Amino acid sequence: MAKKRASKKNPPLDKRLAQSGKEELIEIIKAVVKREPAMKEVVDLAMAAPKPGKPMNVSVYRKQARRTMETESPEAIENGLKDLRDAAARLAKSGDWLNAGAIYHVALDEAVDGYDDDVHSMDRNGDICIVMDELAEGLGKALEKSRADARTRWDWIETMLEAQLSDIDLGGIDLAPSAEEAVLKFANDEE
Repeated sequence: MAKKRASKKNPPLDKRLAQSGKEELIEIIKAVVKREPAMKEVVDLAMAAPKPGKPMNVSVYRKQARRTMETESPEAIENGLKDLRDAAARLAKSGDWLNAGAIYHVALDEAVDGYDDDVHSMDRNGDICIVMDELAEGLGKALEKSRADARTRWDWIETMLEAQLSDIDLGGIDLAPSAEEAVLKFANDEE
């Protein structure tokens, strides 16, 4: 399908939104959510983004990951996990490795917890496992690059170890092989 070009009468959406006032944007968002209730999750994730230099409340991300893993569509699970991965990647790209790690952590934790035999049977091409591995890889980078305290580091390592154990329980399906690599590479002797 060919993309429509914006005409002079109908400029691109981002330009039209940029010309709108705050109250008008609020009404637009409310109308979109009313029409498509699933869009509330997108708004919730956007609103949960941390302010520069402030720790974030990851409960919204955890709830989103849990809801994602409870869906019955492998495409919805894959896309939901990708949304979380991308939110963490944006923070990592800006240098906020601690908050990026927090999102990678809750997303991987909920994904590992929710990846049971039913999800495995839906994941015929391993696409969900691939995204879970990307979450583990991101969490490993956050373990390396952030200045997380000892408790946070242990929580992250524990989630990666859980990914390894789940992989073994499922018969060695390469659930998130980057988890093992990250633990071996970035965990210190005490951990």
